[in-house]
Amino acid sequence: HILSKDQALTQCWQFIHTQMPQAKPISLDSTATGADWVANNAHLPQDLINHTHTLAAVGPKQLADVYSLTILNEAIQDNPLNQTRFIVISHDKTKSTGQDKTAIVFSAKDEPGSLFTILSEFAKANINLSKISSRPIQEEPGTYYFFINFNGHCEDKDIQDVITAIKEKTQFFKPKF
Repeated sequence: HILSKDQALTQCWQFIHTQMPQAKPISLDSTATGADWVANNAHLPQDLINHTHTLAAVGPKQLADVYSLTILNEAIQDNPLNQTRFIVISHDKTKSTGQDKTAIVFSAKDEPGSLFTILSEFAKANINLSKISSRPIQEEPGTYYFFINFNGHCEDKDIQDVITAIKEKTQFFKPKF
């Protein structure tokens, strides 16, 4: 049995299928949960507490240190360019470090140039966009959520000014800070 988060299992599906064809992937709520279960046999379902099953986990390399596990294989993702991003989250805001990134999510109005109008606010303020992605809004075919990461701290004046300017140009806006 290979334990991990569904996304990690999907990203390594080809390796699992070809190198461990007898293995049964089991989806859990996180990669860390999979490592914990392998290390401690904690919370295992009754059918896995059978000693005839070998357990393994898929996750970031650091989990091996945290849970005192042996790394069996590295770089097992199907796409070598795939890089899952991990972040630290908290209810508390952090102070500016000078190397900060901020993330927002919004949906643009369904009219020509609306996305350009929003993105141009970042250019006018000389704020570098480091990532832009979109996901369709299932309830509203033809509309999208846009996820943007950019350089700067959420409390910097130029960031606050841009956020104020783009809020009124969006249908939905949520800062991710």
